[in-house]
Amino acid sequence: MEDRRGRIRTDADGNTADAVAATLGGILVYAVAAVLGHVSAAGGSVQTVGLQIALALAGLGGAMALWKRSGSLTLAWIIAVGLGARLALLPAAPLQSNDLYRYLWDGRVLAAGIDPYVVAPDAAQLAAMRGADSLYAHIDWNHVPTLYPPFDLALYTLGAWLGHLATSQFLPLKALLLVGDVFSMALIAALLHACKLPIGRLALYAWNPLVIVEFALNGHEESWAIAFLLATILAFRAEKTTLAAVAIAGAVLVKLYPAAFVPALFARRSFAPKALLVPAIVAVAYAPFVLWNSDVLGFLHAFAFGYHFNDSLHLLLGTFGSAAIFALALVVAGVARYRGANAIVVVLGCEIAYLLLSPNVYPWYVAVFAALLPLLPDAFAGTMRPLALALIAWTVLAPLAYLASWVVPMGSPLDIVAHVVEYVPIFAVLAYGAFARRRAIVALVASAVAFTGCGTTPPATLVARGEHVYATDCVVCHRPTTTSFIGPDLTHVAGRRSQANLAHHIATSVPGGTTFSPATVTSLVAYLTAIDRAHPRADANDRAHLRAESNERSRTK
Repeated sequence: MEDRRGRIRTDADGNTADAVAATLGGILVYAVAAVLGHVSAAGGSVQTVGLQIALALAGLGGAMALWKRSGSLTLAWIIAVGLGARLALLPAAPLQSNDLYRYLWDGRVLAAGIDPYVVAPDAAQLAAMRGADSLYAHIDWNHVPTLYPPFDLALYTLGAWLGHLATSQFLPLKALLLVGDVFSMALIAALLHACKLPIGRLALYAWNPLVIVEFALNGHEESWAIAFLLATILAFRAEKTTLAAVAIAGAVLVKLYPAAFVPALFARRSFAPKALLVPAIVAVAYAPFVLWNSDVLGFLHAFAFGYHFNDSLHLLLGTFGSAAIFALALVVAGVARYRGANAIVVVLGCEIAYLLLSPNVYPWYVAVFAALLPLLPDAFAGTMRPLALALIAWTVLAPLAYLASWVVPMGSPLDIVAHVVEYVPIFAVLAYGAFARRRAIVALVASAVAFTGCGTTPPATLVARGEHVYATDCVVCHRPTTTSFIGPDLTHVAGRRSQANLAHHIATSVPGGTTFSPATVTSLVAYLTAIDRAHPRADANDRAHLRAESNERSRTK
């Protein structure tokens, strides 16, 4: 914790309350994880609910006590408890998710020389394998081919091969997935050191209940996606854009969706050429499968367009509406990045937009927030505090999505209540934040909209709307093509400023606190652009001639 002078406490400072809380929290995290592993091995998902609640209270309570502490003892305690809890859960079979069975199945299919992107588990071609393999009975979507990218398939194949050599078919693959989780802890520690932030913040990830359960118990490949995203951030921090491109390509080869973040992350002019490495690396990884069979997307299209689970805004907007809003969010992120936003903020914003607009939001998808929040200097202070608390609450509440498969039918009243409880904190915070910072948000969105239209001719309807708004609200101070006594001549303002810059200026600089909507700002930019093009600017000789004429008239008078 910080002392009264705001200094970061180290191990030597010795705060009794914090030390006791951190010690008890760590002991409880390990103890509860050990009991959870024993109980889950005996079967019964519902019976473990109380244990997972206890794990959440212990983990987050201990993380709060460690948040502002630094020192080698703090780091050692966080790592010891985090690894201990994970190792206690590692031998147990998956509890709430059957994905690990599919991972192993895909690995065995690929090892047998069969393309998992083409051949579904229930295909006649695999009849012999189904009869000899107990995994098939636990696969949820046995009628569709795989959608996992090449990096995942490589892990699954290695895990399946090692599983034949081990006493447990799960343990080798779960250990490989856990390596990504441990790698994430190491990267967070390195980033905290680079950013000069307390190492105690690592506990928010290392002791997070969702992270521990989903990666060590249920075994999900998301651990590697988070690790690659953190490596991307660290590479940008070190100004190694080539390494950043390689790292984000790794994330794409685990989960695909980070490909959408690439234009935003590399939005600065100096970064843009390195972004081309990302599709090149991904293409090389997919090349063997393309040569084998051109259909390398497998079940992806059906998963994105035909299925939905635990979604929020997607329920209201549909697939195409959500895609349009997500595209706009990515442009906003790109504009923010171009103006100087760091990679942590851009990735966090993109992740929030993606998960709120995605048709499928499984609990482990949300674990990324536990990795990103410790890297924000003011995560739990000032204006960021409500959002950070809401995101951490989301990591705690996300397992409520399992109710639909554990206890009650999907769409039942209890399932709907759980769905609402899960999403209320994040939407309440976002709604309040949008209202409190509406002018800044309007400016950013308007800049993004204008940015996408740079260099194009504004549509006539948009120009007409802008002309109407100008005549109604702006002409008193700014007369087009002439200088008034209040405001300057705006004839060529669109030529002097970029459209994004002009949109930002209009959205934030209107006197009297007036706020225009993004659509209104865009129409005004279109009108001013049309005026600029309709009145070509005079060249240097013309301006000199006009000044001479003006001086001559003055002398005549």
